[in-house]
Amino acid sequence: MIANRELERRVETVLEWGGRIDVTGVAVLVESGLVTLRGYVCSHAEREAAERLALQVSGTRAVANELAVRPAARTAPPTDPESTQADEAALMWLSELLRHRVTTRPSAGDPAPGVIKRERRKST
Repeated sequence: MIANRELERRVETVLEWGGRIDVTGVAVLVESGLVTLRGYVCSHAEREAAERLALQVSGTRAVANELAVRPAARTAPPTDPESTQADEAALMWLSELLRHRVTTRPSAGDPAPGVIKRERRKST
């Protein structure tokens, strides 16, 4: 049987190198092969992945997944002048587009909505 500290180290390594989990808020505790995961992760997918990875480590008999899900904090939008100017230009363009919205109505002989009418080219 693997020592508690050794199993704890192995689980921590697998979680860290699993590639899909931000382990900064995760604590691993081991007692007689029972691995307890405590702390928080950013998504339910990370929570499930952590449990699956811990179960795969040799010496793990069971996993108590006590991880809470805390979505990552959103970062503030960029405040550099180029981004601000680009955002303003996009909003101006969109407002102009909406102001001059064109609506169409089918006329006799037009194809049904969603049907593209193809014209044949004359061969030369």
